[in-house]
Amino acid sequence: MTDSAIKVGFFLAENASISSILNVVEVFRAANRVTGRTLFDKQFLTVDGSPVETSTGIKIDAQGRIADAMPLDVVVVVASYELSPNQRNVFLSALKRQSRHGAMIWASTQGSSGS
Repeated sequence: MTDSAIKVGFFLAENASISSILNVVEVFRAANRVTGRTLFDKQFLTVDGSPVETSTGIKIDAQGRIADAMPLDVVVVVASYELSPNQRNVFLSALKRQSRHGAMIWASTQGSSGS
């Protein structure tokens, strides 16, 4: 592994579970804290770059649009049961592009169901 941080993008959908988001983000945050280094550079990405509202009503700010994401090392999909066909198309297109660049694709809860 090089000295550069592993780039992790969280693809967040509207109405995703806040606990699913926090559980997966916490692993990366803790690794950075325990080592005292930035091993993982995290960013939250959404379909339009706007904050997403989770199923509990808590909003999470985004650092950009999924479609505009630079090549990432890891993509974590955190979706919901209510992914619209348009959102699904944006997610799938971006995931295919990230996969072609060699990203590992992970998913949490409904992100793994192809919802």
